[in-house]
Amino acid sequence: MIDALGYSVKFDFVLDPAEQARRPRDVLQLAEALPCHPRPFDSTRDWADIEAMVESRAIDLGVASDRLAEILGDDPRIDRLRTLRAH
Repeated sequence: MIDALGYSVKFDFVLDPAEQARRPRDVLQLAEALPCHPRPFDSTRDWADIEAMVESRAIDLGVASDRLAEILGDDPRIDRLRTLRAH
């Protein structure tokens, strides 16, 4: 029908940087709202997942480690997180 009227519709898929930045913040806020953390991250699988995120550049280690330090305080896992680097 649109074509019959002489119009066309075009969609450009563009990620909104503000929306993308909001999502990790929302996830962290939801995690903080949980009443307990029965399995805090430190399993082999947790570290493998984190390393995969580092490799794919899906995580900013500086922001993540600073934010977790605010939540966990002085914790050896924070130091380990800060030492991870993409190969």
